[in-house]
Amino acid sequence: MTDITTFLNSKDIAEHWKKIGFACTPVQAAYIIWQSHERSLQEKHAAWKELMETTPDCPFAEGRRKEHIKRHIPEAMTDSLHAFLKAYMALEDKTLERFYREEANTAYGYRSFPESRYEAEWHNDFWLYRTAQDCLDDVNGEAPGRELAVVEVKKYRIGEVDVIEAQMRADGTVMSLYDEGWTEEEFDLMRWGFQALWFDFPTPFQYGDVLIRKNSPFLGEVEQPQPFVLTLLDTWGREEALQRGDSEENAENFERLLNWRREVGDMYVRSASGFLLKDGSLQRDDTIGCYLDFEYCREELKGEMRILKALSLHAKGQIGIELLLKTYHIVLLEEEMRREKKSLYDFPSTALKEVGIDFGEDDRRAAGLRIKE
Repeated sequence: MTDITTFLNSKDIAEHWKKIGFACTPVQAAYIIWQSHERSLQEKHAAWKELMETTPDCPFAEGRRKEHIKRHIPEAMTDSLHAFLKAYMALEDKTLERFYREEANTAYGYRSFPESRYEAEWHNDFWLYRTAQDCLDDVNGEAPGRELAVVEVKKYRIGEVDVIEAQMRADGTVMSLYDEGWTEEEFDLMRWGFQALWFDFPTPFQYGDVLIRKNSPFLGEVEQPQPFVLTLLDTWGREEALQRGDSEENAENFERLLNWRREVGDMYVRSASGFLLKDGSLQRDDTIGCYLDFEYCREELKGEMRILKALSLHAKGQIGIELLLKTYHIVLLEEEMRREKKSLYDFPSTALKEVGIDFGEDDRRAAGLRIKE
């Protein structure tokens, strides 16, 4: 079987699994394949087929999780991972065939995006095309050599509201599909299959770590992920609660909640809590994202972001609250002074010296200034 860690979005989690020798169950492996952001539809199908060939069949869902899911998808699929995967791939293959099929009263349109969604604006094309390939030929022909992270191509039916959307790489590799014309049963298969699962996979992350969520242009997000100090993972239970100083009562509550998620799953819970820095203020965020996308923040924390480093050290018990608060205050003052120095850009250095402001080389470099002589 293909090394399943190659489908993980986080290289740090992948390295941790290899280090501790963690092995997925077949259902977990199927889920990790589905959850990958950078693997194409074709690569996922090939991996699922290999999984079925190399592992015995097993229930897709059992116990309370099965009772929860079988209200939305046929029980035959909850009893068989292989049956579920075959139905899931068949629906995607059917959707892909419908997407490419040349039909009367249909047209295609696209929008493309270079590099990443938060580094530049979308390039929209409002022309309609006869085929999906015409869209790709046009977007690549207008900008030869331009690196395109995403091309979203939609197939429209004239006079109808339902569209089929495919996210692709610039070379036409299909990453994902969505059809507004799916039947109710088909929507349920997509919504109550993988999306209804939940697993507490092992991670190397600890309370107080400075992490960053690995983004992908295929997630559809437009804001660049920011570093944050981790305070809670939904995979943590009693032991982690006690380690961070919670009471015995709270620790037991976390353990009960964890056990409930293990049994039932939760399509809305794959997240974490932590503190981000926004506009000079530490803000708690309880919806940072899926923990399987987290990696250690390896970039040097500069400017106001240095506050996160101090908060991390405090959370880990390496500095006290007094030093944390003083660091917070001093860093904010330093950054305010840096901004004030930048505002002196248009003043000649002779005038600044007259009023008692003299920039040394370090000050100029820190403020990013080229003071006029």
